[in-house]
Amino acid sequence: MQSYVPVGTKESLRLSRRSFLRTGLLAGASVLASSRLIETAVPDASGFDLEVRRGADKDATVLVVIQLSGGNDGLNTVIPYTDDAYFALRPSLAIPPAKALKLNDHLALNGMLAGFRELYDSGELAVILGVGYPNLSRSHFRSTEIWRTASDSNVLKSESWLSRSVDARCRFKWEALLRMTRRSRPSAGYPCCQLASGLDLASRFISAGTARIFCLSQGGYDTHSGQLSSHQRVLKDLDNALKAFVSDLKVHGDFRRVLIMIFSEFGRRLAENHHGGTDHGSAGAMLVAGGAVRGGICGELPSLTGLADGQLVHGVDFRSVYATVLEKWLHVPSHDVLGHKFPTLAFL
Repeated sequence: MQSYVPVGTKESLRLSRRSFLRTGLLAGASVLASSRLIETAVPDASGFDLEVRRGADKDATVLVVIQLSGGNDGLNTVIPYTDDAYFALRPSLAIPPAKALKLNDHLALNGMLAGFRELYDSGELAVILGVGYPNLSRSHFRSTEIWRTASDSNVLKSESWLSRSVDARCRFKWEALLRMTRRSRPSAGYPCCQLASGLDLASRFISAGTARIFCLSQGGYDTHSGQLSSHQRVLKDLDNALKAFVSDLKVHGDFRRVLIMIFSEFGRRLAENHHGGTDHGSAGAMLVAGGAVRGGICGELPSLTGLADGQLVHGVDFRSVYATVLEKWLHVPSHDVLGHKFPTLAFL
């Protein structure tokens, strides 16, 4: 029997492996762990420390998925700093080149992402451009469900792609004993924010070798108004939390076997609105980091002039990213999980 460690519910639960990703950990974070001994859900995980007996498979690959919830503005995250259309349609929101971290002659990271830039420079960050899916839904709930289930936009599914990946090969078979004790803040070296708390806890599971898939979320990306300051703030929190997590993993020798995949349910429109923000859009950027990542730029930035109904046209189906992770990282046949064969990408 496989089981899921849900933290954030109010009663103890016994859950089968098909209950993966049903309940949240740390305000949007989920920890998937396989164990016959884990049967108790602990409320308010953000206030707990963790002691774990070492698992049987400490060298197995690990996947950490982070959702930037609300619809991250990909164009102010990965900035086309030489494209005139970007500056013309964003007179107040465009990030000037002097405040960006240049990756090449055309693209730069937001200046708040200094930690990501360090990963890029060391070949440990892949920037995947123009990611989306056909017939986009601009509903936060529905689009998140599409990403979670890896379904077509006109198909309703309930089971997540990660849960199906576990069922496909029943790969997660460890025994572990977990004990949680109260703590008031993340460990030393982690900033005080919800995402950092989740990554701190995840690092303990990873170090103990007792779980292989983690799902977390960070809110604040629905920037319809006052975007410039709010978007900079959440990106800075993301950068600080991830930098602490990566440092922790490297200290414990775990970074080589951890893959961190960051996505948002959709992007934002190219043109800014009248409230100093951007409305729901289409194609965005994904970021993938890890010791085994082939760093660099993957895919092409969508044309900022050849729009469809005012929206960027995606060039990479997000399920190609999933297929790459399934085939090359989790070693699960992607067709068995996704139902179709999607081309894999070169970031692994």
